[in-house]
Amino acid sequence: MVKSKSVLNLISNMLNLVLSMALSMWLVPFMINTLGTEAYGFIPLTQQFVSYMTVISVALTSMSGRFFTIARRNDNMLEAETYFNTSLTAASIGSILIGILILFFSLFINKIINVPLYLLRDVRLAFLIYGMVFLIGMLTSIFSDAPFANNKIYLTSIVNIINIL
Repeated sequence: MVKSKSVLNLISNMLNLVLSMALSMWLVPFMINTLGTEAYGFIPLTQQFVSYMTVISVALTSMSGRFFTIARRNDNMLEAETYFNTSLTAASIGSILIGILILFFSLFINKIINVPLYLLRDVRLAFLIYGMVFLIGMLTSIFSDAPFANNKIYLTSIVNIINIL
């Protein structure tokens, strides 16, 4: 049973990786041709900034996920629920604080980096959208603890595959 779950986890993760790579290989040239090189240059910059913020999210969720998994494996559901609720509360408070930072940064992005005036509105909007996607991911990442604790990582991969498609 455990071996079949491991194989299923591996296959679903590989499919997720292949689909992500295929999407990136198609999407990047499409965006460069559609937006132009100057406008497209702000997209990786925005993605990189959001990636730095992801470190905070991973630190938060991995620590709580570890304790949740231990409690779950020991069949201590009350303790597992406590860890889950604490993690969700911390992620919610963190999302509010980071959301304020994202809003502030997007409003004053032209003071921080050099943005051509004709792209300013679009760069602000892109930063806000990427920031919102990050915040949603930060909040929903808490819910991946249960599939991990039960060795059902393929469930998370299936959701990611559906998101890609």
